[in-house]
Amino acid sequence: MKKTLLPLLLIFITSCATANLTSNKASWYTKKISKTYVIANTAEQAETFTRALCKELLFLFEDNSIESDFEIRNPLSLDSEQDVEDRIKEFNPDQLILIKQTSLHSTNGLVDGGKFEISIIEKENKKVVWKGLLDVYGQFGMEMSIKQSLKKLTEKLQQDGLL
Repeated sequence: MKKTLLPLLLIFITSCATANLTSNKASWYTKKISKTYVIANTAEQAETFTRALCKELLFLFEDNSIESDFEIRNPLSLDSEQDVEDRIKEFNPDQLILIKQTSLHSTNGLVDGGKFEISIIEKENKKVVWKGLLDVYGQFGMEMSIKQSLKKLTEKLQQDGLL
């Protein structure tokens, strides 16, 4: 009985967090991600998840020798567009990664999922060179949802030749 209970419990726990990502990359774009600045626009209710995801993304970039920084914006952000542009110019990235929350899912008042549009914009020509749609659901824990999201994002960026 104990031998069958552990695998079932493991399947149950890991199935409670899912992340799916579809992407589209410009066929002419052949560069890898280099120095990049990440801006995440999120609802206030999902800011904790988004901030943790961005921090993990920066660790991924660091592991791949990519210099990066990020900032989180929500509807109550007091910074002007000029403030953001100034920080981007000061950092001087080769790419800009925009993460935009497009929907939020909650159960009993607790946020447990959402959809995010991720765009990579090339500094040189200011064109979107990659776009992904991340759909995350994590009923029993943000940590597992972040791990699943980062795993899917890493796989797609590698598959698309950007990492």
